[in-house]
Amino acid sequence: MNVFVCGTIFQVITAINIRVTSLLDNTDLILTDSTDFSNIENTLEELGIFHKIYHMKDDACKKDYWTMNEQQRKYLSKNPAKGIDPIVLNDRYEHLYLPSLSAYNKLFYYYLIKKGMKLTVHLYEEGITTYVIDVLENLHTDGMLHRHYGRQALEQNLVEIMLYEPELYSVPNLNEIVTSIPKLSEENRELSAIYKRIFGECSLPSEKYIFLEEAFVKDGILSMDIELVEELASMVGKENMVIKLHPRNPVDRFSMRGFTLFPNSRIPWEIILLTNDLSDKVLVTVSSSSSITAKLILGKPMYAIQLYSMMYIGRAQHIKQKAFQNYYTKLYEVLNREEKCFYTPDTKEELHQIIQYLENGFVSL
Repeated sequence: MNVFVCGTIFQVITAINIRVTSLLDNTDLILTDSTDFSNIENTLEELGIFHKIYHMKDDACKKDYWTMNEQQRKYLSKNPAKGIDPIVLNDRYEHLYLPSLSAYNKLFYYYLIKKGMKLTVHLYEEGITTYVIDVLENLHTDGMLHRHYGRQALEQNLVEIMLYEPELYSVPNLNEIVTSIPKLSEENRELSAIYKRIFGECSLPSEKYIFLEEAFVKDGILSMDIELVEELASMVGKENMVIKLHPRNPVDRFSMRGFTLFPNSRIPWEIILLTNDLSDKVLVTVSSSSSITAKLILGKPMYAIQLYSMMYIGRAQHIKQKAFQNYYTKLYEVLNREEKCFYTPDTKEELHQIIQYLENGFVSL
C-alpha cells in the first residue's frame, strides 16, 4: 500500500498524476497544514482517487528542528514522535512518497518505522530543488542518528527520485534511481477531467507579458524584483504587462505602482497552463520554475525570461551552488533544443535585445 505526503497544491497535482497513471494499489494521501486545502478536500474525497485522506500539522514543528543543538537532534532521531504530529494511521504502508527530505519528513519516516512498518521511500518532484539538492549529503549532515535504525535507515531505503524531466537532474551520484513522471496533458482525458473537477478552469489575461512574482517578501529575502519589473515595463509598457502575485506573499507591491494584477484565482498555475495556449505569451520572473512549467511538465511551447543574473541584490544562495549552475546549463540546452524560447539576460542591454527579438524577430541573439 502507498501513501503520499503533500504540503502544497503542486505536490497534490503531482501525487494525483502519479496515482492515476502509475499506481494500481490502494494509495492514501496525507495533507499537511503548510497549505490551506479546504477548498479542494471535499472534491478529492468525492472522486475517490485516494483510499483515505489524513491531515498532519507540520507548519510549526518543521521550523523547530534547525534551532536545536546536537543532543536535541539526536534525541529526536530516536524519538521521532516527539518532533512531529503523531497522527493515527489505520493502514500499514510499504511505499512512502515524499516531496523532499526535510527534517520533518525524515522524522515522519522514522515515526512509521517505529510503528513497525518496512518502507521504501520515493522522492517526487517539488520544483527545482529536487533537481539540485544532493540528498545523500543532506542525510549525512543533518545531525540525525540514521545509523540507529540499521538497515531501515532512510538512505538504505531511498529507491526512487521521480522527475518530470530526468535529463535535468544535476546530482551525479544518484542518477541510477532517477525515473520519469508522465507529463500532464489534455490528451489524458481521465486526468484532465479530474483536474478540472477539482480546480476548475480559467483563461489567461490578454496582456502579452506575465511577470511571476516569487515569495521573497514572505521568506524575508532582500530583493530588487520591483526594480527589474520597472525596467521591463520601460521596454514593453505597463499596459502590456500583468503581474501574477505569489500566493504566499502577504502584500501587493505592484498595484500602487500602476501595474495590472493577474485576476485573483484559486486555480493553480499548472492547471491554468494545462487548458490554455501560451504561444503568444512571454513569462518573466527572477528565478521561479513556474515560468518553465509549460515546457517541462506539460510539454507545451512557451517563451520565458528569467532575470536572476540581473538581481545582484538578494540572490538566493542556491543559485550560487554548482549543482544549480549545472542544472541551468542543462536547462538552457533542453528548452532551446527545438526553438530558442528560454532567455537569461545578464544586463539591461541584453534584456532589451531579447524583447526586441520577441517583438519583431529580427535581432540576432
